[in-house]
Amino acid sequence: MIAMPDGLGIPEQQKRVLAQLLRFSQKERRELFDVLKEAKPSLLGRSFVTAWVKKAGASKADADGLFRLLAGLYESMDIAGDPTEKFAADVCDTIQASKDPELPTKDVNWNEFKTYLTQVLSLDDTLGVSAKASQVRSEQNHVFCTARILTDLRPVFGRDVDKGPLAAVVVHQAKITFHENGEETTKDFFVALDSTDIVELKKLLDRATHKEASLTASAREGGINVLEL
Repeated sequence: MIAMPDGLGIPEQQKRVLAQLLRFSQKERRELFDVLKEAKPSLLGRSFVTAWVKKAGASKADADGLFRLLAGLYESMDIAGDPTEKFAADVCDTIQASKDPELPTKDVNWNEFKTYLTQVLSLDDTLGVSAKASQVRSEQNHVFCTARILTDLRPVFGRDVDKGPLAAVVVHQAKITFHENGEETTKDFFVALDSTDIVELKKLLDRATHKEASLTASAREGGINVLEL
């Protein structure tokens, strides 16, 4: 997130996305606002990302980065408890004060950008819900990113290795990639599995899917909007 009045600075991983937003034309900003306003709330802003890729021809990575930037700003504003207009003004002051050569600060109409940012951060029912839902989801020490299972045939040798393997064993190795403590970078965890473990793991995943469907149906019957991926 971009930290505000306490002046913690602008994270390196967000500078490129922020620079892109600052360079947007009025037409691009208007289109972005419209997509943010119409996008159905979703975890990690996936509905916005899909819509922005289609509308602007942006890459998925750029759309993801844009959502993370705006969601981070919304979360920072929510934590600070500042009025939207004041927070937007603080964002602009922070960017200008940074004097970062990577940011096109001299080419920006700051009054217009402050007004625009105020409008974007006022989208409580769309951007706001997606941002807060994504934050709730990620408030874990370890958050799943990707997984891969490598399968090998391991030879079993007798006492005389010159006779070649006497048998073989199929071994699976699961590689789980995850984010730790909210960091953008990832770490890997490896665990060995056999065929029985694979069957058991599949049963557990199927059961989790059924439980999610049951919980979702019950929640919606009670009037709770369960966000879709």
